[in-house]
Amino acid sequence: MILECKQCKLKWQTLPWEPLYNENVVKAPTIPNKRNNYLGEIVDVIQKNNHWIEDQKKRASKWYCFQQVLKEASLKEDKKILKANTLIEQQIAPEVKQLLSEWPEKAASYQQPFLENDFKGKKVKHALSFETQSGTVIQKVQLPKFKDWGDISEWHFKENLPGYFPFTAGVFKLKQTAEDPTRMFAGEGSPERTNSRFHFLSKGQSSIRLSTAFDSVTLYGHDPEKRLDVV
Repeated sequence: MILECKQCKLKWQTLPWEPLYNENVVKAPTIPNKRNNYLGEIVDVIQKNNHWIEDQKKRASKWYCFQQVLKEASLKEDKKILKANTLIEQQIAPEVKQLLSEWPEKAASYQQPFLENDFKGKKVKHALSFETQSGTVIQKVQLPKFKDWGDISEWHFKENLPGYFPFTAGVFKLKQTAEDPTRMFAGEGSPERTNSRFHFLSKGQSSIRLSTAFDSVTLYGHDPEKRLDVV
């Protein structure tokens, strides 16, 4: 069969057979046939996770209520309440129990003037507040004021502190303020020239960190193939 495009005056002949995709021949396809529904799988996992979080939130909230009731002197020995409390406690996931037990200490650590953590094998202190020009002291990390264990567990799984899963507030606990990176564009010359320039700029710096934009030629809309540094 011959197909013809009258507007562009082109003719081409179609293949006499239908091309078949063979994943054994194509060693590294972009999306393997077995994973062509991977986005649906991601959505399914997220939805299941949200249902689990909601379920654990309700159970943790109910457990919190029982714990508050058992603080009453007249009710703390009630067998029915104790039995119901034990049953609901058994339904709480181990990771939820762990985060609830660790939360008071973790929250208290963010009320201190400094937060100390390990960074590249060193103990680094980060100030947890800063003072504005008007003299107002502002905390860098604002903690929720939840008391209910259900709200606390939901917040941990959906938001949490910076540097903790699911990293909604960032992958680092606090911004590194003592290590300013060396900034430079690349692409203005050969790789050897760029590398030499990097070494020159970072020499003698307290921290060797490079912030690179690749590359300035393309960024400004020029053809990177043309040697702009050669007249």
